[in-house]
Parts: sequence; C-alpha cells; structure tokens
Amino acid sequence: MDQRLFRRPNPRTASRNPAAEAEAAVCAGDLKSARKLLTQAVQREPTLSAHRFRLGLVYDALGKRDEAAECYCRTLSLDTKREDAARKLSDVLSRGRLADGTQLDHRGLTAALAHRTVDRDVVASAALYHLAAEAPMRALLRRGRTEGWTAAARDLLDGTSRSILSNPLLLAILSSGVIANDDVEALLTATRRALLLGGAAIDFGRSDLVEFTAALIRQIWLNEFVFAEDRDEAAAIDVLLAVPASYRSAADLARLLLYRSPEVVPKARMVESACVA
Repeated sequence: MDQRLFRRPNPRTASRNPAAEAEAAVCAGDLKSARKLLTQAVQREPTLSAHRFRLGLVYDALGKRDEAAECYCRTLSLDTKREDAARKLSDVLSRGRLADGTQLDHRGLTAALAHRTVDRDVVASAALYHLAAEAPMRALLRRGRTEGWTAAARDLLDGTSRSILSNPLLLAILSSGVIANDDVEALLTATRRALLLGGAAIDFGRSDLVEFTAALIRQIWLNEFVFAEDRDEAAAIDVLLAVPASYRSAADLARLLLYRSPEVVPKARMVESACVA
C-alpha cells in the first residue's frame, strides 16, 4: 500500500481521534489496528468520503477485496468526483469476481462508470453481475429463461418490470461498457426486436422509454451491432430505410439507430443528439 496516501500524523492529534491514530498505525505497518481505527472513524463521520477511501486502501492491503470494493463504492457514492476511488475500484474488480453477497453501492458504481480513467468494461461487467442478482432484474431474467425472452421483453417494456427501464445503474452500464452476459444479451436482443416489430412503440412522451432506448442504442454501437438480427427484422429495417427521410418520425429514426449506424441512416444525425447524448 502506498503510505503517501496517508498523511504523516501529528502526535498532538493522533491520540484524540481514530483517523489520526489510523494514520500512525499505517506508518508503523500495523494495518489491522488501522482497520479498526478507520472503522471507528467511519462510524463517527459516516458522510466523510476520506475515511471510507482510506479504509478501502487498508482492506485492499490486507487482501480483503470484497470489503475494499464496498468501501471504494461507498466513497464514490459520497463524492462522485473522486477519481482516485474510481481507479481503485476498477483495479479491485479487474482482479476477479467478488464474492456473492458483496454490497456494491449503486450510486458509487454509476459514478465510477462516468470516469474516463477506469476500465469501463470491467466495472460494467461487475456492476451488471450484481444488478442481475437483485430484484427485479433477477426475476426478469428468470422469466426469460423459463417463459422465453419475448415475454421478458414485453414485461420490461410495459409490464411489472418496467421500473428497470429507468434504473440509473442499468442505463450507465448500457451506455459505458460492452455487455458480456448471455442472459442480458438475450433480453436486450428480444427487447430491440419488440421495439421494432412487437407494437411497443418508442413513445417520446415516456421519459423512461426514451432514456432506455438511448442507452440501448449506445450499447449496440459499443458492441458493434453483434446482437442477432432475423429476416423479419432485416425486412422491417429495409422498409424504414425506404421511407423518405422527411417522412420518418422520431420513433422510426430511433428504431433505425437500434440496427444501423448513423452513417447508413440518412439524416440520422438530426436525432442522434436526442437519442445518444
């Protein structure tokens, strides 16, 4: 652990507060005592991000990756601009999957994905793994596996699972990193198909559907259009492309951008900012 991240303690204050005592313990190489003292500091000042971050550093140095990740996430939840915590979280997550039951703060994960210096694919993959283990996403994926992905897509767009559409963490995951989860990819593929063919209109009066569609467009562009496309979808896209650009609705353009890049969709740039900004 880089001890430069801890200030050299002042002997006059070290004996009066656990954070200062923790700094002294780190400088002395006593990480176990530092962990106990920083835990006390967090309990005394739970909204101070510095205590959480330093506790994460100590956990990391002790080889406790799950606890370190929780601390870095909570640090980012308290202060979304902390790039140091985002980088540390990305590093911890890059070393392998965390234990089931690890509590990763959604706000912190969302904040980490907004930082350009992190490995967004790594953070997005870990965030999606934990999100998929929670309700209602867990139930939605279970429905897809048992009843089919078309049914799950309908539920997502206009059923009991509709609340997922506006989940900030899911939107950040879709917008930032390439999805590498077979079940989620199957759900998104079916959802894209439903938006095109299933009568689930892209209603720009529904903010949740607009935000989700924009994030899904970003995901499809990030993964370079790897989602499967059947003949019915290809035929529907050809029909939309044949419509003069001046007659296309915003919903039609959004559907096209779910399947084709702006370069092959005439005048797509007119709505690109609305769909993917």
